Amino acid sequence: MHLDEARQRYIDERPKYEKMAADIAHRVRVGATGISMKCNVTHRAKLVSSFVKKSLSAQDPWSEVADKAGVRIVVGHAADLDVALNLVNDLFGPPVWVADGRTLDGAEDQLRYPRLHVQVKAKPLPDGTALPDPAECEIQIRTEASDLWSRMSHSMLYKPEAALPKNVRRSLYRLLALVELYDREVERAVVAMKEDPDQVLNSIVAQSESIFYTFCTASYNMDLSREIGQIILETLGAEEKNAYCSELAGFAELHRGRLESLYRDYGPNSAAGLLGTYLLVGQPESIAIFERLQNAPYAFTAAWNEHMSNEDLLNDMKDIWG
Repeated sequence: MHLDEARQRYIDERPKYEKMAADIAHRVRVGATGISMKCNVTHRAKLVSSFVKKSLSAQDPWSEVADKAGVRIVVGHAADLDVALNLVNDLFGPPVWVADGRTLDGAEDQLRYPRLHVQVKAKPLPDGTALPDPAECEIQIRTEASDLWSRMSHSMLYKPEAALPKNVRRSLYRLLALVELYDREVERAVVAMKEDPDQVLNSIVAQSESIFYTFCTASYNMDLSREIGQIILETLGAEEKNAYCSELAGFAELHRGRLESLYRDYGPNSAAGLLGTYLLVGQPESIAIFERLQNAPYAFTAAWNEHMSNEDLLNDMKDIWG
């Protein structure tokens, strides 16, 4: 296809590529939430000017410019790169191609951008809109550190107004050593946190606090939070522990109206709370207590009675939750 024909065709079909990229990004976000992978997902359709510039060196501009639609997944650390790659494969099936710079041999003495790009075939759009042809999208997967370097250096190294001096180009590539070091140290810290025996407890306490502060504001007793958190842990199976933070968020959203009313009437800033009654309602773990009373009341009551001497505190929570 002639370059000018390809340019006009892309102008006509670019809205389709934009819509397709948005749908792929949405599917990735939903999938990432389902596996509790934190990431930032963006999308775009290539600018017409960028398409033309890239097409100048192509024999067949339409087929050779593969990134008409693009999605970028930015994860927190290097260990999540493969998690994101597996997610993409699960969502879209076998890729058209994969470019994985992490697996290249023989370049250990060089500083290189660790490229991880996947070309995927799009799924049918929910509203039935026709897909462009080819209905393919390039997905870039990066860590936060490598994304920062790539965005900073892209216009300088790959789209320069004029050729950069050698020492400037070398300086930009030297920064990759810091990117690699940063990613490795973050990964090591994440692994150490996962091996911490209190990791699940810490996550539950943090999640409870995060949800609690959407309903009210109050300082609280952290030691009590951790003590009750241990009791909650005893009522969870192995698989439940890993998914409990997500379950807790779902519980709070499902019962948001009821919880808003409850914290308004009995919370730390209510008349009852200011008098010092309903003590546990003023603690973040009250969210998890209500969830356990809803979904595992007998197991939670048994664990509470085994470890806590004050049954009245739990009875107050039962009366409130009903």
